[in-house]
Amino acid sequence: HSLGSFTLRLRQPRHANKMVKLITKEGEFEIPEEAARSCEYFQGLVESGITGPISLPENTTITHASVAKLVSFITAEADDRNNPVWQNKFFEPFLANFKEMIQFLEVASFLHAKELLGVIQKQLVEFYLRGQTPTSILVKLGLPKDTTFSAEERQQVFTDFPWLNLGAAQ
Repeated sequence: HSLGSFTLRLRQPRHANKMVKLITKEGEFEIPEEAARSCEYFQGLVESGITGPISLPENTTITHASVAKLVSFITAEADDRNNPVWQNKFFEPFLANFKEMIQFLEVASFLHAKELLGVIQKQLVEFYLRGQTPTSILVKLGLPKDTTFSAEERQQVFTDFPWLNLGAAQ
């Protein structure tokens, strides 16, 4: 598969005929079962004996495009997924679009794709937070420069998202 000038090497499933069909509001994906198991959501369904197509709940805001990115990530070779250079190239096309990145984070969180969640969090910290001033972060996120937060609100954010502490200005 190719994402512009970026090429993905797909992992070879051990059991090529075992596929998981995922249905979104806008289409469907066939994912090798082994790759799908990297998401706890799919792993639980497969282990419980579900054999038919798996539909995402109708009330979710998860987009087909963000699911496509998740499928591209989980079906890539492990050597690629763990390579920082590959990760940077993979995330580069949509890192500058905060809304797309948050949608991608949402699908990874909903499907409990722990490996991908860790990589997304690292990419968010590196791109949006590391070495930045609070004002420059607000600008990157498209928020007014004069946005203020109470001490309680700040503490709640760091409680809810402890990985944000990694990006504090040095």
